[in-house]
Amino acid sequence: MLTTRPTSLCVGFFLLFLSLPLSTLSQPSMSSDSVYDSFLKCLSEKTKTPQSQIAKIVFSQANPSYTSVLRAYIRNARFNTSSTPKPTIIVTPLSESHVSAAVLCSKPLDFVFKIRSGGHDYDGLSYISDKPFFILDLSNLRDVSVDLADQTAWISAGATLGEVYYRIWEKSKTLGFPAGVCPTVGVGGHLSGALCVGFFLLFLSLPLSTLSQPSMSSDSVYDSFLKCLSEKTKTPQSQIAKIVFSQTNPSYTSVLRAYIRNARFNKSSTPKPTIIVTPLSYSHVSAAVLCSKPLDFVFKIRSGGHDYDGLSYISDKPFFILDLSNLRDVSVDLADQTAWISAGATLGEVYYRIWEKSKTLGFPAGVCPTVGVGGHLSGAGYGNMLRKFGLTADHFIDAKMVDVNGAVLDRKAMGEDLFWAISGGGGGSFGVVLGYKVKLVPVPATVTVFRVEQLMAAGAVDMVHKWQFVGPKTDKNLFMRMLIQPVTRNKVKTIRATVVALYLGKADDVVSLLAKELPELALKKENCTEMTWFQSALWWDNRVNATQTDPKVFLDRNLDSSSPGKRKSDYVATEIPRSGIVSLFNKMIELGKIGLVFNPYGGRMAEIAEDATPFPHRNMLFKIQYSVNWKESSPELEKGYLNQAKVLHSFMTGFVSKNPRGAYLNYRDVDIGVNDHGENSYKEGEVYGRMYFGKNFDRLVKIKTAVDPGNFFRNEQSIPTLPIAKRTGVTERGTAKRWSGAGGATIVASVLLHVF
Repeated sequence: MLTTRPTSLCVGFFLLFLSLPLSTLSQPSMSSDSVYDSFLKCLSEKTKTPQSQIAKIVFSQANPSYTSVLRAYIRNARFNTSSTPKPTIIVTPLSESHVSAAVLCSKPLDFVFKIRSGGHDYDGLSYISDKPFFILDLSNLRDVSVDLADQTAWISAGATLGEVYYRIWEKSKTLGFPAGVCPTVGVGGHLSGALCVGFFLLFLSLPLSTLSQPSMSSDSVYDSFLKCLSEKTKTPQSQIAKIVFSQTNPSYTSVLRAYIRNARFNKSSTPKPTIIVTPLSYSHVSAAVLCSKPLDFVFKIRSGGHDYDGLSYISDKPFFILDLSNLRDVSVDLADQTAWISAGATLGEVYYRIWEKSKTLGFPAGVCPTVGVGGHLSGAGYGNMLRKFGLTADHFIDAKMVDVNGAVLDRKAMGEDLFWAISGGGGGSFGVVLGYKVKLVPVPATVTVFRVEQLMAAGAVDMVHKWQFVGPKTDKNLFMRMLIQPVTRNKVKTIRATVVALYLGKADDVVSLLAKELPELALKKENCTEMTWFQSALWWDNRVNATQTDPKVFLDRNLDSSSPGKRKSDYVATEIPRSGIVSLFNKMIELGKIGLVFNPYGGRMAEIAEDATPFPHRNMLFKIQYSVNWKESSPELEKGYLNQAKVLHSFMTGFVSKNPRGAYLNYRDVDIGVNDHGENSYKEGEVYGRMYFGKNFDRLVKIKTAVDPGNFFRNEQSIPTLPIAKRTGVTERGTAKRWSGAGGATIVASVLLHVF
C-alpha cells in the first residue's frame, strides 16, 4: 500500500481565523478591469513572460472561456447558480513559478485568495466567497511520477485520485496508495487534509506548517521547560520559576503587555505566547535557547517592544517570548570613550548614563527614549546625528550574543562575518544579542534646536521641494527632519509641513546658513533654542521645557502604554519634482490622516560603503516613514487607516527607489512580504530581504546558513537559510515539497509506496 507522512490532527476552527490577515476584511476599491491589468502586468514581470502569453492562464469575467473554466471544477450544483458569487479572476498556473507569482501579485490587491484543486469541496469554500476574491485553480498541475526503485511517487496537487491510481497501475500491479474511492477528487485538498476528512478544506487555506502543533499541553510544556532550565542553570526550580511565566501565572498578562508598544496587538484576540522568559543573566538566556529547541516552539526575542508590526511578540504558531528587559546594564568608560550597552536597556537609559558621566559625549541613536537597544542597534538604528556620525552600527566595537548552541560569544569568538551580520542585519535571525560595546561621539557644549512649520497656502510646496536639495547636502552638523501632515484650518483641509532640526552648534550659525541655502524656510533666531546635547534629546521627545526637565524622566519606561498605529518606509534617490510634491499633498488631503516623515541622509552616511554593514541605503537622499496612529478602538476605522498607508505607499511608487524598492528593517512592515519558513523559505525571504538589505542579502543568507542551519532563530521576516539543494546539491529524502504563500497550498507531495 501507499502511505503519506502525517501532518497533524485537526485542532479546531480557531486556527483558520487566527491566521487570516486583517487585510482580507477590506474591500478592494479598483475596478475589475484595472485589477486584471495590474495583476497581469505583475504576473508578466514576476515570471519574465510576455503579457500576451501569460494572459492565457488568467481569466477575467470578460474572457469568453471564464464560465467554462469556473464551472469545470464546481462539484456541487448548489454553487453553480447565477446568484453564486463569482471570482474577479481565475488563474490556472502551468508551473510552480506561476503559482509563486500569482501569490505575490495577489497580495497587494487585497482580494481573498481561494485555492482549488479538484473542486470536491462540499460547501464550496475553495471557489466561492462573499468578499471579492480570486481563484487559483491547480487543475493543470497534474503530473504523477512513480519511481519503482524506491517505491515512491511525486503527486501534483491538480491531479485526481483516478489519475494517481492509473499512473501507479501503469508501472506496477503490486503497489497502491490508500486514498479515497472517488476518482475525480483532487489531490491537493484530499491529501493535505487526509487525517481530518470532514474539515480538510478549511485547513487547505492555511499554510501547512501551521498544522504542525506541538502535542504537549501547556502545563506539560511549562513543567518540561522549567525542569530543563533548572538543570542547565543549576538553580532550584522554585527559584528559576520566578523568571518563567505561563498563562496561568497571575503576572503573565502584565509581563506580556509591559512591552507591547503597538495597541493593534494588545487585544484579547491577539495570539499569546505559551511561556514568557525574563532572564536575569547570560546563563539564563543560554539555557532558555537550549531548553526551547526540543519543544519545537517559535522563539521570539523582545527587548523594548518597539516592533511596529509586532514580530518580536506575536506569532500565528505556538511560541515563547524571551523578554530581555531585565538585561539593562549600561556601563560608560570615560578613559576610552566607550560604553557597554545591554540589549534590554532603553535609549533613554543609555543617554542618561552617558550624561551622568560626561556632558561632552553622546551617542548617535534614536530620538524615542523607550526604544529597546537590542532591536534598535542590531537593525542599524539611526538618530538626529546620523549626518554627522552615521548609524549606531557604525560605532560598534564588540558584541556579545548567545548562538543556537547556547554558547555566549564575543566578537573574537563569533568571527567577523557574524559580527558584521548583527551590525545592521537584525539580531533575531542569528542568535540572541546580549549587548554591544560602542564608541561614543563628541558633542559640543551648545547645540541648537528649532521647529518651523508652513501650511500649503503659505509656501509649503516650495519649501518641501527645496528641502530635498538642501537637507541631504548641507553642513553635516545640521539634521532637518521634515514632517508632512494633513490638517484642517478654518474648516479647510490642507497640508502642514514642519521642519524639526538639530544643529551641532550655535543658533547664529544655523540661521545664517539657512538664510543662504533654504530661504524658503524663513528661519529666524527667535525660532531657535540653544541647550546641551542631552537637553536636546529631551526636547526631541516633545519635552517643551527641556532645559527645565528632570533628566531622570529618561529612566521612565512608560510601560503598557501605546496607541494603535502603522508604519511603512521608502527611500528617495532623486528629488521629487515640484509637480510631484503638489500631487502628493493633494493625495494626502484626500486620504485624510496618514502622515510622512522625511529623514535626510548625506554627510557621513554617504562616506561609508554600502557593504560596510548590512544596511545598504547609504547613498539615498532621504528616507520616508509613513506614519499613522489613532486612538479609537474600532475594526472599521483600523481597516481604513491601514488602507491609507497602503494607498499612499502605492501612490509613491514612481518617486522612490527601484529594483529593488528599498525599505528600512527597523520600520518592520509585513505588507512587503512574510516567511512561513517552509520549503520555499528562501524565495519568500528574498522578497523582503532584498528590500531591506539589497545586495547584502546574499551575504546575510550565507552567514545565517552557517551559524543556524536549522533556522531555530526565525520570525516572519528573518533571514532565511539557503535551500538544502544549494547547500548539498541533494534534496533531503522523504521531505515533502510544499509551497506556502498567501493561504498556502500543496503543489506537490512525496509519498512512499508499499508492497501489498
